[in-house]
Amino acid sequence: MLLEPVYCDDCEKDMRIALDDVYAAYQVIQEPDVTEEQIEKAIEKRLNQGDGITVNFTVADSLSNDVNSLYEAFYNPDESAYQKFRELRKKLDLDYGKNTTAKGRALESLIKEIFNQIKYVRCTNDVKTETNQFDCTALCGIRPVSLSIFSYFTPYFIIECKNEPEKKPNNTYCNKLLSIMETNEAQLGIVFGRLDATSTCFTISREHYLAKKESGKHQIVITCSDEDLNYLINARINLLQYLEYKIFQVTSNAPNTTYEMFQNKQ
Repeated sequence: MLLEPVYCDDCEKDMRIALDDVYAAYQVIQEPDVTEEQIEKAIEKRLNQGDGITVNFTVADSLSNDVNSLYEAFYNPDESAYQKFRELRKKLDLDYGKNTTAKGRALESLIKEIFNQIKYVRCTNDVKTETNQFDCTALCGIRPVSLSIFSYFTPYFIIECKNEPEKKPNNTYCNKLLSIMETNEAQLGIVFGRLDATSTCFTISREHYLAKKESGKHQIVITCSDEDLNYLINARINLLQYLEYKIFQVTSNAPNTTYEMFQNKQ
């Protein structure tokens, strides 16, 4: 198959696949009984079988070593997607009168559109359990071997949306989300408001993370606001990279860190 060009639906033309386009990831499921040197020699022997071709094993395994490449592969909205984001964002501040349902649905629709741009993630606004209705529920259909934000996505995650431009989400929203997560398999909860959440939300999330840390089950709640939407829509920051930073704030107990601190220095 690699010897012939392959038609790409996105590019609408034939593309030739080279070795650099192919990635392999491995997971050790049994402790090896040989030395690291013997393993390296065995790998080199298997990769270099004839024609004097040398294969860079690190490059071949790059998805395990370069999480940023993984994120770019799974989240890469096109121009029409960003246009849709902007259109939905304009609807957040329309005059909905007393129709609070329509007002809340405006933010839910925007968040669903953004998260549906993640490949193999399917987000909906329509999940209702026997006891709760979720604003946004996202199923994750992939769990990469490499440690990444996807470890928190599986098997699904929940997003609460509060389209209240003059009211900060408080600990009520955070506690509600954590109590829901206690009764299901979600590992990540996100509270999306218009203003930054109150500081007690971060404290509650941090304490809950520490309580669950030793159990082997992730349960983290992060909060987002209009400022975060600016990063995702205006600055076009990769959503997966950004969520990794938001989770870092909780796990490291560093709420005052900024996304810019982690940018590559030129």
